[in-house]
Amino acid sequence: MTTTLLFIVLFILVLISLALNAGLIVYGLRIRGQLMGLRETVRHMLAEAITDLGSFGDLSLRYDIPVKDSLPVNAHIPLKEQMNISVKGSIPVNQVVQTTVTITASPFGIKVPLDVEVPLNINVPIDITLPVTIDHDLVIDTDVPIDLNVPIHIELGKTELTDFVDQVVESLRRLEELIS
Repeated sequence: MTTTLLFIVLFILVLISLALNAGLIVYGLRIRGQLMGLRETVRHMLAEAITDLGSFGDLSLRYDIPVKDSLPVNAHIPLKEQMNISVKGSIPVNQVVQTTVTITASPFGIKVPLDVEVPLNINVPIDITLPVTIDHDLVIDTDVPIDLNVPIHIELGKTELTDFVDQVVESLRRLEELIS
């Protein structure tokens, strides 16, 4: 009887072991199915990342930097200049001049004042060169307001980042090969 009991216990242990092994196999197959689904997701994400990073060289960064400031200007500029200025032209004089003329009568030596009007209608020509000397200190003390936008345009394909992105793309391709 002990041998029979021993066989029964052994048989029950074998059945339990078989059930546990079957459970482990089913659980392992489920995990394998999930890993296969995860593998496809990762493969798709890697392909998308490689495609997106492949167009990195075509990207550019545009940004406007507003600059609002004032620039103080303090200057002392001595002006010492000598120049000649030529003046050419004519001045028209059209006027009547009233004056008193004293006339001496010859035989008697008597002086007679005479009021006369002298009409003037002449052009006075002017052709002269005048020396002009400027000796002046020009003092400038002001604030110049600065209000502008500085446009920034960086083509990312022409920066040092391109080499780094190329290395990342190459690493992603190797990872994609490992997963496949």
